[in-house]
Amino acid sequence: MTSDVSARRDPDPSEAPAPSASDGGLAPRVAALEAARAARAANERPWYRQASVLIAGLALAFSMMATWFGEQRAGERDAAAARVELSQLIQRLTSLPKDNAELQAKYAGDTDTLNTLSGMVTTENAVLALQASDVIARIPDLVTGAEYFAVGQALVQTGDYARAGTVLDAGLARDNDPSSLAALWRAKGALSFATGELGQARTAMSRALEAYAAAEPSVAAAADVYTEWVWAGMEKSLGQCEAAAAHLERAKAHLGALPLTAYKVQMMQSLSDVEHQGTDACPSS
Repeated sequence: MTSDVSARRDPDPSEAPAPSASDGGLAPRVAALEAARAARAANERPWYRQASVLIAGLALAFSMMATWFGEQRAGERDAAAARVELSQLIQRLTSLPKDNAELQAKYAGDTDTLNTLSGMVTTENAVLALQASDVIARIPDLVTGAEYFAVGQALVQTGDYARAGTVLDAGLARDNDPSSLAALWRAKGALSFATGELGQARTAMSRALEAYAAAEPSVAAAADVYTEWVWAGMEKSLGQCEAAAAHLERAKAHLGALPLTAYKVQMMQSLSDVEHQGTDACPSS
């Protein structure tokens, strides 16, 4: 019984036969693999010395540059087209008051026709002013102060006060020309007068007067006559009789310092019209 168990016992690893010389062992094989790997590494060149990699990189760079230049040219074309569109819109906007005046003269005796046609002009003004403000939003840095003023004033006339304020503020932030600044501040004043904000309106009109503070005295006087005249008319329209009279007197003082020119004659008549214009709160002088 004991001899059978001994015969079936597990073999002792120490008694396993040693590998024969024909097996070669693992060490030579590992050494061969390492040698092959080293040979391949020695034959491989850095990426910047491989022609295929360089060609692919140059092609990618050229493609990116071509795309960038294409986008730049497309942007320039779009900006140029927007400039043309804005000029056309403003040209039409500035012609509408003349058209309306001609209609009033032509149909003075036909109230129904006059009201219908004037309403059409008002609608056109509103549509064009809205379109022009949208164009300005696309090219704000390419718009002049005079163009900001024209569009802002048109928006004030249509009653789109929020959009008008945005356009006028953008113009004031981008233009330092005295003529443009004065016009923009006067438009801001008109906007505030229209919304009943007298304090802001008067501040804006004062800023319009300041626009020519550094100009030649005769130039400043001519500009201030116009601003004081506009200011007087706005004050009188709101029943601010004393303020209106004060600005009329200031306008006359500035006008007196100017030589006799067609502008002076025109402004003398304009001041007289405001002075004798009667309102419910301010009877005519």
